[in-house]
This record gives sequence, C-alpha cells and structure tokens, in this order.
Amino acid sequence: FCTLFNAKYLPRGILLYKSLKKNIKNFHLYIFAFDELTYDYFKKLKYKDITVISLSEFEDKSLLKVKKLRTPTEYFWTCTGSTLIYLFKKYHIKNCIYLDSDLLFFSYPNNFFNQFKKYSCVITKHNYSAKYDQSKTNGIYCVQFLFFKNDIIGNKILMDWRKKCLAWCYNRVEKNKFGDQKYLDLWPKKFKKVLVVNHLGAGLAPWNIQDYYIFKKKNNIFIKKKLKKKKFELI
Repeated sequence: FCTLFNAKYLPRGILLYKSLKKNIKNFHLYIFAFDELTYDYFKKLKYKDITVISLSEFEDKSLLKVKKLRTPTEYFWTCTGSTLIYLFKKYHIKNCIYLDSDLLFFSYPNNFFNQFKKYSCVITKHNYSAKYDQSKTNGIYCVQFLFFKNDIIGNKILMDWRKKCLAWCYNRVEKNKFGDQKYLDLWPKKFKKVLVVNHLGAGLAPWNIQDYYIFKKKNNIFIKKKLKKKKFELI
C-alpha cells in the first residue's frame, strides 16, 4: 500500500495505518511525507512495515516545475500517479494499492482482493447518493483506492495519468476536467484489464452513506443497501 499526506492529515494517516495493522497480515505501507514533521514522526518510530519517503527523495524536475503553480491540495493530486511510478521503479514491487490518508479499513475481505489478480488496474466509484451526485463535474470514479499492477498496462495508465496531471490538475471544473479525478472516467473504455469495483463496502463516504443501513453483528460491521435487492457484505 502507499499513501501521501502532510502534518495536517497526520492523525488520519496514523488511523489508516492502525486499521491496516488490525485487519491485514504481512502488509507494507509506503508513506510519502509532504513535510518534515510527518517524515520525522514516522522515521523515529522505525516500524518494520512502514517505509517513509521524503519529498527530496521523490520529487523530480517535472513535479518541481509545476509545484509553484499549484495550491498544496492541487499538488497532492498532481503527485498521486507519480508516487506509484516511483515505487515501481525504485522498489520493483509487483503491485501496489494507493490509499487516501483519510481512508479506514474495517476488515479484509479476501474475495474482494482476490479479484485483482486478473487486472492491471482497479478503481472505485463515488457511488453518489442522488442528493449529492456530482458525477458530471467531479467524476464517476474516486481517487481514494487504486490498485495498480507493475506490468505494461498498469504502467501505461500511470504514465498517461501523470502526463495529464502535470499538464492540468486544478481544484476547479474546466473543459470536462477536475483535479486528477475526471481523467479516470475514460480508463475502463480506453485501457484493457481495468476493473470497476462493485463491493458495497468499498468507498463508503459522506456523499453516499445515506443509501445504506449499517449494523454490527458479532464484532463485524455490515451494510445493507436501502430500497434495493437485499445484499449484505462485510466491510
């Protein structure tokens, strides 16, 4: 897994790590620290399952060139695809899942992750409720949980995404673009071996939680989709 954040999101990043620790065995988390406080915090802890990467290690000339033209948030978005490219090149890992730092795991459903073996890229929908639907402006898919395989197709998608984000990645809607996110709308049609996740527990968020019932049973949290065919999934 990998994630990126600065000190503002440090408490969320810590909770993300703890949720991984609680639910997943034999994982490794690469943290791209976007300030010294975050870098120093994790470097001092010396966790065996964490590798912390500083901006000085990660940033290249192309990123530094656009950095001064973007707000901090826009620069985070600009860098997402580049983090995965960096990991594939430096650490030669076979695959990696990018996680937003404010994401939390409640369980590790093996049937969900086992699907990924056949694909080079896995993306999740916003699944907006009708009240909050911003699919047309903010995109169908959400840059919150992204699986990439270090293969020809996976790297082709990442390089295409990086190129587009370097050219344009702003916190506004413009010519069918929004941040790093609207670019994902084309991936299922443009590239092969892209899986769109249909697991009910993937991507629960303030913009869709209204559509679900949530309940606890034997220390497990379950969700049920409202007003549709009954379907329960462990999250």
